[in-house]
Amino acid sequence: MNLLTNDLPYAIEIDDIEYKIDTNYKNCIAIIIAWEDKDLTQYEKIEITLERLFGFIPPNPQIAIEKAMIFLNCGKSEEDTPKSKKINVRLYSFEKDSQHIFKAVDAQLNGFLSKEVKLHWYLFNASFMEISSESQFSKIIDLRNRKNKNKLTKEERQYWRENKEMLDLEPIEEVLTEEEKRNVKKFDEILRKKGR
Repeated sequence: MNLLTNDLPYAIEIDDIEYKIDTNYKNCIAIIIAWEDKDLTQYEKIEITLERLFGFIPPNPQIAIEKAMIFLNCGKSEEDTPKSKKINVRLYSFEKDSQHIFKAVDAQLNGFLSKEVKLHWYLFNASFMEISSESQFSKIIDLRNRKNKNKLTKEERQYWRENKEMLDLEPIEEVLTEEEKRNVKKFDEILRKKGR
């Protein structure tokens, strides 16, 4: 997806039918937070994703969830991401770091988020990727990254111990593992039996 040459997507096509989706960044972040919630089952995560994005469960949930994940990844499928670029270490959480992320992105957008205006997920994401290195959020990311590489200084290790609550994150999980993809198919079959 090239933001300079392509229109922002406001719909997802499934089986030759276009379905409008809720592209507001708050909605998309709520979906991502649901995927990070270890208390939710895979079925619940899939249902939340489809209900929040489409407003209902589309007729072909398997294709819908695959396309929803591509949308949430700003138009890129897993195959589009080089293996060297795939995240295997978690550096932030939209849940835990929400205040720092909001402040950093809001500063990047000159106060646009503070105005409570709807913002397309792709535009939020583009601004998120350009957060100033001077922001508190960037400093937190840098510390987490340095800790993962065992490169914290003595002072930074002390700071980490004093701010463990703010800095510690649980490990990341793959968005859709092979088992989860099989669960999507099962979910699809269950819905078809229910006549959805």
